[in-house]
Amino acid sequence: MSKYLSLKEIEDTAKINGQLLTAIAKKTYEKISIDVDIMQLAIDTEEMIKKCGKHVASPMSIEVNNIVNNFAPMLPYKLTKDDIVSFALTLANDKSGVGIVKCAYSNSLSGLHDDIIEGINEACLAGIRVSGPDARFLDISKEIHDTLQSLGIATLTNICGHSLQNAKRVIPCVKYPSSNILNNYECIDAKMKVGETFSIEVFGTDAADDQEATIGYPTMYFVNRVESKRPPRLPSLRTLYQLISKKYQSNIFSLRDLQATLDNSYQGSNIRKYFFNKDNTMRQKYFDTQFRRLIKETYINSLYGAKLQQNQLTGNMNVVAHIGHSILITDKGCTILC
Repeated sequence: MSKYLSLKEIEDTAKINGQLLTAIAKKTYEKISIDVDIMQLAIDTEEMIKKCGKHVASPMSIEVNNIVNNFAPMLPYKLTKDDIVSFALTLANDKSGVGIVKCAYSNSLSGLHDDIIEGINEACLAGIRVSGPDARFLDISKEIHDTLQSLGIATLTNICGHSLQNAKRVIPCVKYPSSNILNNYECIDAKMKVGETFSIEVFGTDAADDQEATIGYPTMYFVNRVESKRPPRLPSLRTLYQLISKKYQSNIFSLRDLQATLDNSYQGSNIRKYFFNKDNTMRQKYFDTQFRRLIKETYINSLYGAKLQQNQLTGNMNVVAHIGHSILITDKGCTILC
């Protein structure tokens, strides 16, 4: 909770932003159809948020079929009639995170997975109904999991909803989270507090049993501000790090947006000197090597993406759907924001 705003001001701001994000999400949902390019959809949606005078607090995530979470499209991909698509949007007033809200929706283009999507939404609402001051995270998780089980829907043990002010405070979709969640995040004995904003997110699959999503290729990153380090010594690496630090500061950014920034950098700059050929084409392999070095040396951290593996029993690729709503905890209970 911001020390500069009263609870009433926080609630009013969050409600306004929730209404705005709901309207943007509706427009985005209506655009999802066969042959739509998901990368262009992400660009257009993020631009909508910016035109409303709001801050894109996290790049738009678009998950197709077995992609589970945190995927900012980097390459064009046109949707097909058999795809199931999920997307997550996050906005705030500014880079400080005031008024932050998040939502997620899914669309089965063929209608084949509509029952899973409806069940996930029902489980998400069930979790919201038991949310409020002093509500235990694992009681909310139990409500979500029991609802999914009653509908015959499997979920994921290691992908969670979370507090929008502190992503370490997570609400799993299962009663018995994976050891990684138990050891590295707050959920055991954690309780909701008045003034906190949460993203209650539910992920469901067409698998027979609950399963773990595996780490995929990351496409979202943030500057590591925890460790105090001098800038890299190698000139090209130092220039890239300084550009990223100046532009993104402590905000999450997508690799797509970084490369667009590089493309738009002015002639004669060190960035163009190091990462572009004389004909203005990008030296992609060199850039990839240098960027990965920043991550390896932990100047840049990745917000890991996740995906489902092939089902070992059936040989088929499981798919996943994702529904999420933001809530604000008040002294009277909780308010659904979007």
